[in-house]
Amino acid sequence: MLVLLIGISGFSHAALPRYATELQKYSEFDKPSADAIRLRVSVATENASRPEKSVATGDILLCGARECYRARTAGLTAMHDTASGKASTLADVTIPRITITDVYFSDPGKSGLSGQIKLQAPLIIEKDFHGIEIFITVRKQVNGQRADYVPAQSTSMYFNTESELVHYSPAIATVAQLSRGVTLTIPSAALDRPHLFHVGVLDVGKAFASVDIFPYTALNKALTVDATALRAPVTSDEQIVPLAPALDAASAAASTAVPRLTSHITLPRTGVIEAAALERAAAAAPTRAVPEANAAKSCAEYLAQPVVFSLLNLTLLQTGAARIKACENIKPYVHMVYVNTADKRIRFSVPYRLSTTGKGHAPQLGLQRITEFTPSAIALINGFTWEGDYGLVAGGSGAAEGIVRSAGVALGDNVIGGGRMCSGCATDTLQFVMGFSTDLARPDFFSTRSPNAIGAYSFNTVSPTNSVVKSGSCQTPGSPGRWTAVGASNGRMLLVSSTSGGQTSAAELCTVFKALAINNALRLDGGPSAAMVVSGTVLNELTGIDRIKYGALRRIAYPLRVSH
Repeated sequence: MLVLLIGISGFSHAALPRYATELQKYSEFDKPSADAIRLRVSVATENASRPEKSVATGDILLCGARECYRARTAGLTAMHDTASGKASTLADVTIPRITITDVYFSDPGKSGLSGQIKLQAPLIIEKDFHGIEIFITVRKQVNGQRADYVPAQSTSMYFNTESELVHYSPAIATVAQLSRGVTLTIPSAALDRPHLFHVGVLDVGKAFASVDIFPYTALNKALTVDATALRAPVTSDEQIVPLAPALDAASAAASTAVPRLTSHITLPRTGVIEAAALERAAAAAPTRAVPEANAAKSCAEYLAQPVVFSLLNLTLLQTGAARIKACENIKPYVHMVYVNTADKRIRFSVPYRLSTTGKGHAPQLGLQRITEFTPSAIALINGFTWEGDYGLVAGGSGAAEGIVRSAGVALGDNVIGGGRMCSGCATDTLQFVMGFSTDLARPDFFSTRSPNAIGAYSFNTVSPTNSVVKSGSCQTPGSPGRWTAVGASNGRMLLVSSTSGGQTSAAELCTVFKALAINNALRLDGGPSAAMVVSGTVLNELTGIDRIKYGALRRIAYPLRVSH
């Protein structure tokens, strides 16, 4: 997968290719397709320089081995360095998914930007991305009466507009003011070549935001991140948080007075900087009576402490649900919500939206981000997989795989291709089913291929092919990844989803469920689908290449919802 391409300058006022297909300016109504992608071309001076407001520009030609495409510019552009992490956008167009080998800047007929740059390796534009930017550093060159800017080096990066791009040139330090009170500083000579960094600042409901700086690479000199707190830090006696509408509203009101707390962290490489790391750097977590999460080596060890287990069950008796924050910073790095299913206030459901445009096995479900299904739930996690669109953009659809019921409505009958049973449909592989009747406190778990076997447990039902724990026994360990899981036993339900940067296996998840005496649990969809929302806050937005593809969240077929 292409992330970075370096170009070398070939300035010579070279003759432009004679024929070029003109590109259309990008519109916000354009959607990524299998054939075309959004392309931006940006420039900045290679070295520290005084900004110029009006530098003449001509057309830009983007050429491959067999074809060229022409992007029109405004005729004038501002020209400045990358001290603030920004560059000037010359063109923003829609281009076919071609391979680009050369970029030409046509002579504007006077002093300005002109020349050619040949990419060191061909830029192969791939599918499944929203856009790509080519960033070119330029240097000033005086030739007689003309003072031209000529291309020096280039790089490229896929992007998603839900995040921020930081432009970097090695000759000068970059200090980028990002959203949510975050400042990223990359010193000069931290890298040998220009770079584009795709940066996501994620509000994960903690004191500080998490910061995702992609691509992940080692640096010659350390970067720094400075952050201002978004809310008061969590103390150790708040590792178990009651979840109830009245209490949550009070907590929200109390958190409006944010302390003037700042954090400074230095790192030798780019990557995911967790909110907890920024909080530790701020030395902002006072100690209280409940055991600290970092006193335990694992989540299972933390949960096994009698005082923790007692406090959890006391909280469930009071409010019906609790968020366990302690396991977000120790293995297996997961967000957790623990639910008292015997509490008559608690509701469990499988919300969905039918698609009016989807094609394939019925019913076609509209793919939505988990936050679009309901704003008022205590907690939501993603469900299982579907057959259909990838969930990259709005408007997609798919048919639920496995056996799925929502308030008695059949959404999936475990047929190949997803959806309900139909004439000629073939049954899919063995499923591990979690089924509920109208009595939420007494779920049933069993393995079957047939939807007819679910019997009375057909009010709310979900089934993947994999289990985490079955009848008290841990199942196949599996490879580490981002996962979501759900289990229930003895009037308790546990919802689990990996943190943004967390990686875990089924074996590690099993120890967490068993620590709370939950003897049956399903492993739901994972990877970019893994998501959890608690009291309206997304706890594990996407990072890295998944964030570039899907944005903050992937669109899914349905979630599992716990509400009052």
